[in-house]
Parts: sequence; structure tokens; C-alpha cells
Amino acid sequence: MIYPEAPKWRGCWEVYWHEVEKWKAEITAIKDYSVWKSKFYDTPIWRKTSKRYKKPNCERCDSSNRLNLHHKDRVLFNLNKCNFETLCWLCHMEEHKGDLWT
Repeated sequence: MIYPEAPKWRGCWEVYWHEVEKWKAEITAIKDYSVWKSKFYDTPIWRKTSKRYKKPNCERCDSSNRLNLHHKDRVLFNLNKCNFETLCWLCHMEEHKGDLWT
């Protein structure tokens, strides 16, 4: 899997990329996608990002139950704040319906 360079849209980019690179090398060395995906979500950088950008309600249905931070472009290492959408579990599953990895 090839990861694009981080977009640097004005007003959207936080200075996380150097931290992401450190974890990216370790995680992508794992061949099984489901294993390294779950490992990525256990990193301090993801916990910090999730805490910072997760909103109190789902942006689609306004629920406050079981919230997730969704990557709009589906690139895990893209931590651009414009790439995130707060979704409840049901809306997140609906968004990924048909994806191979869900």
C-alpha cells in the first residue's frame, strides 16, 4: 500500500507528520493489514488526535453514542484535521459498508 504525502491545506494541517512517520515505519512493516490497522489505533499519536478532533455528536445523525473518528479519504496516516468526521458506530458502519477491510 502506498501512502500519499500529507496535504498541507491552509488552516487544516497540524504539525503531527514527524510523529506519524515514526509510527508508520514500525506499523507498515507488519504484513497483515488488520493487525497493523489495529496497532495504529493503539498509538499515542492516534489517541491524541482522536481526543483533539472528536466532536460530542455524530455529524450525520446527531447521536452521542459510540462515537468514532472517521478518515474521509480512508488513509490512516492522514491526520489532517480536515480529513476527519465524527460518526456514531452505526453511521460509521454504513459509511464502510462494502469495504473489504470492515
